[in-house]
Amino acid sequence: MLAAERRMRILQLMEKNQSVKVADLCERFGVTDETIRRDLSQLESEGLIDRTHGGAVLNQRLRVAYPYHLRQTQSPKEKQLIGKAAAELVRDGAAVILDNGTTTFEVARCLRDKKALTVVTTSPLIALEMADNKDFTVIMAGGVLDSDSKALVGPDAEAFLERFRVDIAFIGASGVSLERGFTASNVYDAQIKTAMIKASTKPYVVADGTKVGASSLVCFSQISEVHGLVTDRSANEALLAEMRDLGIDIVLA
Repeated sequence: MLAAERRMRILQLMEKNQSVKVADLCERFGVTDETIRRDLSQLESEGLIDRTHGGAVLNQRLRVAYPYHLRQTQSPKEKQLIGKAAAELVRDGAAVILDNGTTTFEVARCLRDKKALTVVTTSPLIALEMADNKDFTVIMAGGVLDSDSKALVGPDAEAFLERFRVDIAFIGASGVSLERGFTASNVYDAQIKTAMIKASTKPYVVADGTKVGASSLVCFSQISEVHGLVTDRSANEALLAEMRDLGIDIVLA
């Protein structure tokens, strides 16, 4: 097993259990304690974990994943404005990927008056929102339904996305920072977001201002790997200016 894969699995264990012990990891992966300590040191240097005596715990300063119904109550007005601004980037007849999430759900709402869209999504809620428009073709991924995010995740969903090349994608993020790029709150969600970026000619991240300057558990894209960011006017202006300097299209709602 490659070190990167082992570290990813360590993070998955920590998402589930919050902490790990070096001895347990040595037994699980069949490697020496020196190897595990190197893995933990690397994860600590990336700001993902905090070392403890004989093990490690998740970095509690990172943004955590909240259930979908709780995220609906966070920054609702800003998300509505972001949805409107994002929809203006979409032409009639376009093929669009919509990520799962409360911000992308607002994008979906604002796209309902467009014509002849093809919408690809991993969100059953977004698929149902778009289904009433008979002029749309709505394509939904298969996979495992995550009860917290209400999204389809896993290898089947990733393989599904690899079949597409769309005009534009709108992808949610838990954190946006120059140091760590765009981040998500769990490994499975991050893998889907990465696949969406690869499947799109113009991938845009949509995130309210509270996410700009924040960081979460797993990086799914470096800043330079997306076409643009749609956010609201409360976002950190200095960080946005640096992103513009990198050639990122910044759309303020």
